[in-house]
This record gives sequence, C-alpha cells and structure tokens, in this order.
Amino acid sequence: MRFLGANYVLDGPEPVEPEVVKQHLQLLKNMNGNCVRIVGTELERVKSVAEIAIKLELGVWIVPIFRNKTPAQYLKAIEPFVLFVRDFKKANPAAQIVFSVGNELTLECRGLIKGKNYEERAKALSAYLKIVLAPEEELKLFPRVMRAADSYSKSLEQKLNKLLVVLARKARTAKVPLTYSCAPWEKVKWEKFDFASTNLYLSHWNRGRFGEVLRRMKAAGKPTVLSQFGTASFKGAIEQGSFASQFLAEHPNTQYDEDTQIVGLSEQLKGIAAAELQGCFVWNLLEKDDRGFGILRVVKDGRGEPKRTAGIVSEFFSNWSSASRAPGSAGAEQKNPSFKGLSYH
Repeated sequence: MRFLGANYVLDGPEPVEPEVVKQHLQLLKNMNGNCVRIVGTELERVKSVAEIAIKLELGVWIVPIFRNKTPAQYLKAIEPFVLFVRDFKKANPAAQIVFSVGNELTLECRGLIKGKNYEERAKALSAYLKIVLAPEEELKLFPRVMRAADSYSKSLEQKLNKLLVVLARKARTAKVPLTYSCAPWEKVKWEKFDFASTNLYLSHWNRGRFGEVLRRMKAAGKPTVLSQFGTASFKGAIEQGSFASQFLAEHPNTQYDEDTQIVGLSEQLKGIAAAELQGCFVWNLLEKDDRGFGILRVVKDGRGEPKRTAGIVSEFFSNWSSASRAPGSAGAEQKNPSFKGLSYH
C-alpha cells in the first residue's frame, strides 16, 4: 500500500478541540487519504491528534519538531516522544505508526548551519543554495568557489549523519518503522532507517523537471516517501516554493489566488506519479491564512472547508491507491499495515 495523506501542523498555542480535529481528519479521509503526518512540539497536543486519527482508522506519522535547539538539546527533547510512540504502538498493535526522528535538521537545529536562530540560518542557507543550484558550467569559471562549496557540503553531511545515527539508535526502542525527513540540500545515509523521506516543493529552480529531481532524490534500496510538497495560494507562490510563508509575512498585502495553487499542485502530482514513490503528504491540510499552503480553509469555529485543490488531491489519491492495488504494480505486495519485513523490531 501507499501512504496517502497530508501534514497536520500543531504550531499554535490554541488547545486541541477534539471535535474540530475529528472534522479536519474526516475531510482528509473523504479525500481518499489513509494517513496523517502530525508535526508538533508539544507532546500532549500530538497525542490528542494521534488518538483521534487512530479512531478514524488513519495511519499516523509522528514528527517532533524543536526549532533552535542544539543537537544535545534535541536528543533530550525527543525522548518523551519515543516513549509515547512505543506505548502508543503497544496500545494499537494493528495500526500504521511511523516515527520520524526529525525534519530538515540542518535548518531546524542550532550548530549545523551558521546562525543563532532559524531566520539567520535560512539566510545562510539561501546564500549556499545559490551556489549549489547554479549551473555547473558557470561554477567551473570559479574553481575556488566550487571547492569551498564542496568542502562545506561534506562538512554539513558529516555533522548531520552523525546526529542521525544517534537519533535512530535512541528511537529504535519505539519499535515502529523509522524515517527522517530530509531537505533537498541534505545528503542522508539511510542505512539506519526503514523509509527514506524527502521534502520537495515546486520552485523556480525545479520548474518543469519536478519529477526528474524527485526521482534523483530517491534512496537506493529504501522505499521513499515525499513527506512535504505543496504550493501556496497567491500569484508568484510557485517561484517562492517552500519560502512562501516567509514571503507572506514580509508582504502582508499579497492577494489570494487559488488558481496558482491548482497549477502548482497539479504539476507536482504529475511528477509524483512518475517517480514511483511509496507515498506522499501534501503540505498542508489547513492553514488559517487562505493564501497559505492549506488545501482546506478555516471557517466557523475552526472547522475546515475544502478548497478546489482538495478535489485535485482527492482524485489523485483515489487513482494512485487503485494503481497500487493492481497486480504487479508498485506497492501491490504490501497488502496490510504490519510493515512485514522491515527491520524495526
């Protein structure tokens, strides 16, 4: 089977209202989704959503996120999540539960990329990516820049994988499949994980070749899931890619435009279908700002209402799920949620 779902982000101080969450997740089921990727910092809020998801017979991916912690602080912060996932699996042995030990840690953690906070690291990363994503024939004109970029990349790779080895060892006690959600600039050694997960948004640098880039990011010998993709709902959002939220914060008068989201998501879904992945999670199930990434808009009492893009996602999930069940198709051999054969025991 394939993982067909959306990210559900718990990033605000508001309490989790069970009936509202249930309505959000029921809409995801109505869109032919079979799992939800829960992203949050506060364990109690993550627990609440996970329990509702299981009652709705949705698979659950747990993704703790701790911004601006050092690696040592991050390792300590993740411990309660590991214990929760272990106990949650014991209480729900037949459920699909996957634990992600982190998400784009080179950017989230302090000490891997220069910068004392997220904003400073994002600026440093932006400068680095301008070099990395430049055409190779242009970079050859500046051999010193090429050598410096290569040295920086190797150092970043080493620091990240050193942290991931420790995180995977700690998380194994949860007794569920493990993954890590990497950014396009991160080079991960996947031996310690059951799934490879990657985040990739349509943007100016991969426009017209999204599927090609996605295929290159697949991990050899590991089922690969696209853990984040999506497009915000304003003109120019495709070019902004994953940085669309920052753009909105800096340009508060930007006008809503759902057609841009429809175009962006349609192009990404086409690339996903061609890349032969094990699943995908759209970013994001819903956001309060209609101009954001949400495929649901927030209406009265916090409940969700589908945008037109929700219909596109629903149709894709339905078609992709049917294809995965066809004899001889990719994923057809995995008929139940037990993850038989994976090395998480």
